[in-house]
Amino acid sequence: TIRGVDKVLTSANSSLITNLLDQTIVGIDMSATNENAQLSNGTQILPGYSTSCATEPTDTIGLVAALRLLPSSFNGEKQEDTKVFFGEIEALKMALEPQRSTTHLFLELYHSQQKNGEDVMAYSTRIEQLYNLILEQETSGKLVKVSKAIEASLKAQTVQVFIKGLGVLKDFIKAQNPPTLEKAIQAARNEERKSPKTPNRPYEVGGRTMIICKYCKKPVHMLTECRKRQYVHSKKTENQGNQQQPAVRGGRPVGEI
Repeated sequence: TIRGVDKVLTSANSSLITNLLDQTIVGIDMSATNENAQLSNGTQILPGYSTSCATEPTDTIGLVAALRLLPSSFNGEKQEDTKVFFGEIEALKMALEPQRSTTHLFLELYHSQQKNGEDVMAYSTRIEQLYNLILEQETSGKLVKVSKAIEASLKAQTVQVFIKGLGVLKDFIKAQNPPTLEKAIQAARNEERKSPKTPNRPYEVGGRTMIICKYCKKPVHMLTECRKRQYVHSKKTENQGNQQQPAVRGGRPVGEI
């Protein structure tokens, strides 16, 4: 329905960055049009699009461009169709948004951390993408010798950032001191495979994730660090030792009396 389309377009417009209009999307080559035809200002090229508005700044991709991103069967009612539409919008944004500065990329890299529930593969992919973007920008137009020095420095920094941002595996990987990012990622993936599929259940307090001990059910520590478990285990070991000791006034062990 028209109401459904309007609702989707209104929501999409609010999420787009400035000047995303791409003539290739609406199927118009303005340079060719200007060379091959004399059009007066305001001449309609497609319904809802005119040459007069092509030169004006806009914060939308335009009605025609947006409608062309919609599935052919879209009627504004199916949630699946809406997801497809917004997926196309996000792809468009990524293709047309201005390139992020090196400073911005460095800040994003240094603040990268493994998210709750995120596996090593997904986390390492984010790190590698930032590394490649920074390297490309930093070495652009540089001499080979300078580029290699920048690459070596960036690699060393990225390894440290990757390890620092790891979750529960951080200490294991840090102790191994991997020399390269590839080895650090591989080590983390190996440790992840060894880890139990159902670790101590995390739970959030005030927006912060906490660990619940599977033995005493108390927060802040893991099962292997549980003092109650250690105490019970030590008492059990002590009792077993006492049962093996001989009685003071007899020759039989206590367990046989």
